[in-house]
Formats: sequence, C-alpha cells, structure tokens
Amino acid sequence: MKNSHWDIFGEVKETVSVPSAAEYYGMSVRNGMTTCIFHEDRNPSMKLYDDHFYCFGCTEYGDVVKLTARLFGLSQYEAAKKLCSDFGIIHSRDKPIIRQKICVQSQREKEQRVFRILSDYCSLLRRFRTEYAPKSDSETLHPLFTESLTQLEMYEHFCDVFIKKENNGVVTTYGKRNSTDIWLKKMKCSCGANFRKNKWRKNKRGDSAYGYQCYNQLNYGSKSFREKNGLDTEGYCDIRMVSDWKLDLMAKTVLSEIWQNRKEDVLDDFEMVKKYALL
Repeated sequence: MKNSHWDIFGEVKETVSVPSAAEYYGMSVRNGMTTCIFHEDRNPSMKLYDDHFYCFGCTEYGDVVKLTARLFGLSQYEAAKKLCSDFGIIHSRDKPIIRQKICVQSQREKEQRVFRILSDYCSLLRRFRTEYAPKSDSETLHPLFTESLTQLEMYEHFCDVFIKKENNGVVTTYGKRNSTDIWLKKMKCSCGANFRKNKWRKNKRGDSAYGYQCYNQLNYGSKSFREKNGLDTEGYCDIRMVSDWKLDLMAKTVLSEIWQNRKEDVLDDFEMVKKYALL
C-alpha cells in the first residue's frame, strides 16, 4: 500500500532550489536574474531566490513547482513528479539521505562555479600587473595596474578559502597541486609571505638554476616600489631573490656543524636496523 501521507510538493520544495532547477532546465541565470517566462521579457526581470521567484515586470510569483510547470506546460502535480525524477528524489526510508546527497552535490557545484569565477578574476589581475606595469618611475600608474595592486591579494585570499576547505576530513583542492620542493615548504619571508620558485638560468653544466622570490613582491611590488608610488607599505619587504645553490650550501654548512659524528651515527643506526630486522 502506498504511503498517502508523503508530501511530494513539500519534499520537492525542500530539496530543489529555484536557481538549481532553472539552470538545470537551461534557463540563463546571471546574478540571480533571468528573463521572465510568464510575459514577453527583453531584459532579465525575474529574480530567483532559493525558495521562490518574483518578476519585477509582471509581478508573477511562485515556487520551483510553478516554475517547472510553466516551462514544460505541465500541471502542478506533473511538474512535482518531473522534479522528483530529474533530481533523484525518491520516496523511501532513505529519502533524507538522498536529499542530503543532492544538497551536498548542489553546494559543491556552486562552490566550484564561484571558485572558477574568482580564479578567472585573479588571472585577469595578474595579466594587468604585467601588461600595464609602468615602464619608468615617472610614468603615471594605469588604473588597471592600480586595480591589480589593490585587489589581487584580497581575491587570492578568497581563492585560498576554497583551496583549504575541508569536507569530512578530505581537503578540497580544486586542481591545485602541493609542491614537493623542500624550500617552498620550509621558507617564510620576513613579511609573512611564502616564496615562489623561478627558473633562473642554466649553469655551465647545462643544469637549471632556480631562485626563490617573495610572493608579496611578485604580486604587489616591493616595499620601495610601493613607497615610491604612494601605496601602503605595511607588510611588504625588499628582500632579494635567493638562489637555490646558496640555500643548499647554507644547509650543508649548518648540518656539518651540528652533526659532526655522522659516520659513527650512521653505523650505529645500521646495526640497530639489522638487530631489529632479525627479531
């Protein structure tokens, strides 16, 4: 016997948001606005909220079921059944779990879309940094170059919010790979920023030499540059790029000073490994 107490309309409206259904069915949605399907609309005048829509042109109002019914010429009940079918809403003992999975997937899709927009804007700002950089100290700063100086740090932080987001203990990286370079993991600039590894040149043997540059300088300019152009200098530095061979030499020198009995220690460790390997 079927459960007659199942509220199909309530379940649909609780599970499927209006913007999710509109985008799924091919409506063009931008900043929560779309062209109204209830009257001839040249400019987007319908606002989509999570639980309802409202048209500022014809004052039409309704929920996700009414929107779907209008799109496909269905009755309210037929539209509700279509939403159940398309969004995987099943009337069973497991429906709360099913609803939760749909909501999690929908939220992840929203996050990925926002992250792509933020990433695209950051890429645009980095391009402004290069293309519109002043060629001399006397040149007037281009507005797009100034925008990159003032906005890039904030929007990179927004991207980091997504990159570092954890979901049930699993880090969501959205395609960003962690570096395996030991110096990038260990070093921190005096201004608090991380370093970027740049390919510097090739030595006489043909091996590539690398340098490490402060990210703050790379993205926002050095302290002296910002001071010269009347920009905020707090939290910025003038540290020069550091070559990889200097870091390696420094590490080797320090290690030789603090670990003078290397041969004896290695032999002791080797004997210990043999001893416990035989147990």
